Amino acid sequence: MRRYSNKELAQMSPEEGEALLKMLAEENEKLGEEIRAIIGETSEKEQKDN
Repeated sequence: MRRYSNKELAQMSPEEGEALLKMLAEENEKLGEEIRAIIGETSEKEQKDN
């Protein structure tokens, strides 16, 4: 994912900022799903091992 400088963020139009926030929210959701899947796999493995 690209990093934005404060200057770039300050120069964005409201529409560009809104699009960036939407993209970040979607990426955050995808990462959250991946993390939950990993945690679920780990806890399932731990339960089987016990």
